[in-house]
Amino acid sequence: CERAKRRLSAAAKTTIPLRGAGIDHGAEVTRTQFEAATEGLVQATRTTVETALDDAGLTWDKLDRVVLVGGPTH
Repeated sequence: CERAKRRLSAAAKTTIPLRGAGIDHGAEVTRTQFEAATEGLVQATRTTVETALDDAGLTWDKLDRVVLVGGPTH
């Protein structure tokens, strides 16, 4: 899934290899499907950042750069 997420940064769709009961299969996922599935997580992240900015007395236009850390930032 991690590779698929990275591939979807540049491609419109990708296939996630699956294996179950000794059978190999692939599930195609489009960027649109991925964005829909992660929309809630992205919004939660945005809300957290907006809260941090508000607590610091800042607005988005006052940021020069953002340092991203952790797996989802790839």
